Amino acid sequence: MSCQTLSSRTVSCSAVSCRAGRFRIASRLFGALMILGFGSLAVTAQQPAHKQQPADPKLDSWAKVKTSDETKAIQGMLRGEAPVDEAQFDAFFNRAVFPQFTQAANITYASNKRAEDGKTMVKTTVSLLPAMRRDFKNMFLGREFSAAMRDKVNALTVAAMGAIAADDYHPASRYNAMLLIADLNQDEASQTPYAPALPALGKGFVNPKYPDAVRLAALMGIHRHAKAGIRGSTEGVARIMIAFAQDGALPPSRSREAHDWLRRRAIDVLVAIYSKTPPTDDKLFNLLSTVIADKEATVELRCAAIEALLALKLAPPAGFAVDKLVLAIGMVGVDAYHRELAGSLEEGRDVAFEPGLKFALTCVQRGLAALGATAASAKVTAIDKPLADLMGLKPPDPTTALPTDYDALYDKLAETGAKYEAAVTGKPLDAILIKPATLVMPSGGAVIPGASSRGSRGGYPPRAGGGRGRDPYSYPGPRRGGGGRR
Repeated sequence: MSCQTLSSRTVSCSAVSCRAGRFRIASRLFGALMILGFGSLAVTAQQPAHKQQPADPKLDSWAKVKTSDETKAIQGMLRGEAPVDEAQFDAFFNRAVFPQFTQAANITYASNKRAEDGKTMVKTTVSLLPAMRRDFKNMFLGREFSAAMRDKVNALTVAAMGAIAADDYHPASRYNAMLLIADLNQDEASQTPYAPALPALGKGFVNPKYPDAVRLAALMGIHRHAKAGIRGSTEGVARIMIAFAQDGALPPSRSREAHDWLRRRAIDVLVAIYSKTPPTDDKLFNLLSTVIADKEATVELRCAAIEALLALKLAPPAGFAVDKLVLAIGMVGVDAYHRELAGSLEEGRDVAFEPGLKFALTCVQRGLAALGATAASAKVTAIDKPLADLMGLKPPDPTTALPTDYDALYDKLAETGAKYEAAVTGKPLDAILIKPATLVMPSGGAVIPGASSRGSRGGYPPRAGGGRGRDPYSYPGPRRGGGGRR
C-alpha cells in the first residue's frame, strides 16, 4: 500500500506489532504506521479539538483554491507571464493555501463507494490531505515553472509546513505537513531533493515531543536526501542517526518492535550516507556489531545491522576479536529459530519458514560467509554445515500432508536448530535439546515418549531472562483445528 493510500485513510489501532521490510518511501508507510500504532491519525467522534488556521473567506475550500482566478494569477507569475507581486504572492500561500492543510473538513471526508458486489453503497471516511499534497506540487511546483520561482514556493512551504508540524494541529495535518517538506525538490526533472529542507527534517526527527508519525515522515525525508547525496558535511546527520540507532531504551508509548523498526530506518540512512563516502573511523562498525549482539533487540534489527556491514563492506578493525562477531551473528539465527518454535506453541500454529525465519537465516549465512572471506575463523567453518541443514528444512506439501507431517516438522526444526545452536554456542547438545521421558497433558493423561506432541520431542529451553522462549511443558493443549494443517 502506498503512502498516498495509507495516509488518506483513517487508522484506528493500538500499538500493533508488524515487521516491515526495507525502507521505501512509497510502499512502507502502511507497515510503519501499523507497527508504530498511530491511532492518533484516526479521527473519531471523541477526537479532542486541535488548532486550525482560519480559511480565507473567499477561498474557504480546497476545491475553490484549485479552480480560483487567484491560483491562475499565481501560476502566471510562476511561469514568468506576469510580474511578481511579492505581497500578493506570499499572502496567497500563507492565507489561502497552507491553512487548508489544517482544516478539519480536509482531514476527514465522508464519501460513498460501491462494495465488492458492485451494488451496495458503502460509506467510507478518507482524508483529502494526500491528494492535496499531490495537487500542491502539480499546481505550484511543476517543471514548467522557473527554478527561481520554485525555490520561492519551496521556501514558503518549508516555513509554513514546519510550523504546522511543530504545533498543536491534528496529527494527520502535522504528518502530511512533514511529508510535504520531505517531498520538495530542488529540481523536478531530476527529482533532486530541496537541500534547504534538510534542517527542518532534522528538527522534526530529533524532537522527542513530536508525535512518532511526524518523526517518521521526517526520517523518510532524511533518508531521501541521504540517498541523493547530502550537500556539504554529513557528519551532523550521521551523528544523529548513530545515536538513535544505538539507543535501545524504549519510550513509554512505543513497543520494542516499533522502536527497533525506527532504528532500522536510521541504519538505512547511515548506509545511504556511507555508501557514497566511506567512514573514516570505527564508530559505524562498533554500532553495527553492538546491535547484532544485542539480544534485547528484534531479530529484524540485528539482521539489518548484518546487511549494513555487507552493503558497506566494513571489515573488523585491527585487534577486533572476529570470533566474537561470529558468535553474535550466529546467535541471530539461534534466536530466530527459538522465536519460530515459541510462536508455534503460543499461537497454536504450524511452524513456518517464510518470511521471518528464512530471512534471518539467510542474513546469518551471508554475514558469516563475508566474515570467513575476510578473516580465518574455525568457528565459521564449524557453523556452516549445521546452518545449511537448518536452512534446508522444508515444509510438507500442503496438498498431501497429514497433521502428523506438520508435527514432525516442528520436531525436526527443534532438533536441527539445537544442533546449529550447539555449533554456535559450544554448549553440549543435551543441554539444549530436552527429551523428557513423560509429559503430563492438561487433561492429566501421560504422553508416550517419542510421540509427536509439541514438546515430547524437540523441546527447547526458554531464553535466558524470559523473552520469546517458552517452556514446552506449559503448552496449554492441541493446536487450533486439532493440530492439523489449516
